[in-house]
Amino acid sequence: MRGPLKGELSPDAELVGIRFTRVLESHGWGNSLINLYVKQSMCEGFYEWNRLVDCRALLHQIGKSMSTTHTPGLFVPHRIMQDRLFMADGQVQLAHESVDEAIEAAAKLSELNWLLFLRAFKIQIYLWEGSVAQAKKEIILLHIPKNDMPTYSRELEYITLVRLLSKQHKYSEALRLLERLKPQSARECQLSSIVEISILQALIEHQRGQKSAALRYIHEALIIGEANGYVRSFLDEGSMMAELLQLYVQHRSHTIHSSELKEVSATYVRKLIGLFTQKKEMNAPSPASALVEPITPSELNMLYLIRDGASNKQIAEELALSEGTVRVYLSRIYAKLGVTPAVRPGMQHKSCSCCGKNKIRK
Repeated sequence: MRGPLKGELSPDAELVGIRFTRVLESHGWGNSLINLYVKQSMCEGFYEWNRLVDCRALLHQIGKSMSTTHTPGLFVPHRIMQDRLFMADGQVQLAHESVDEAIEAAAKLSELNWLLFLRAFKIQIYLWEGSVAQAKKEIILLHIPKNDMPTYSRELEYITLVRLLSKQHKYSEALRLLERLKPQSARECQLSSIVEISILQALIEHQRGQKSAALRYIHEALIIGEANGYVRSFLDEGSMMAELLQLYVQHRSHTIHSSELKEVSATYVRKLIGLFTQKKEMNAPSPASALVEPITPSELNMLYLIRDGASNKQIAEELALSEGTVRVYLSRIYAKLGVTPAVRPGMQHKSCSCCGKNKIRK
């Protein structure tokens, strides 16, 4: 599931995309597949650049089109991007709920390839939250042949397997798969794939205590990353990546050939390290929020809709979610606020089937 730009991101490409979609929309082709595909590609670029507000806004536009729901090639990338945003907000349960609904929808469409994409991403959510045992159970559903040459068309599934093997400390097996995948990505000129593979190679070598190899691989990823403004590819890997980048700043001159040093600026690497620090500070409890978990931007948008009296169905349509996901979202918001929903439009009383205006009891 790689965008048409193959990971090549630049302000010029963004400007071309904006102008292209504006022309299409001015001619009444806002819901055309080509327009939606271009917007989805831009959305993924915004996410990589860590422009999450722009990503959410564009994702919302794409989700409002019925064409997205009925086109697996749009629906699945759109849903996975939504789930990545949930995870960026720390809403792991919402990501699980969302991907489960998408799996159910894809199964009805009999789209095996896209179904495997979703199952692979679900496993990555488990790994992200540390549920290795559950991920091990789910990996069986991907039907990955053992001792087989990985194919580029199933890259996400194999990358998912690599991540699981890494968590199980099966480093040699994981590295062997990455070594087979990397030439295929290079042949396809898929920069985002090369970066992810190089990052995984670096992290695994770091876990094995192979400092020189780890720094060489992270250097490869940083070269492409800086040229294209990559952020989330590094940030989403968590604390071990922050540790590795710190190590890179301290020791790269001793392990990487001097002729290569000019290709990655210290400014870019320090910027990435600074983002890890900001993320840690944002997640740290403050005196004002020590007892109550803070409201995320996505939840704040939902509160605005509640304030305006929107029903669950209207919220779902507005935010391109299912009503089931909206209910999960609302229950978490109310728990954070310490309030009890009396009646919400689109919700039923437990004792009867009537629906009333939105009221919340403290």
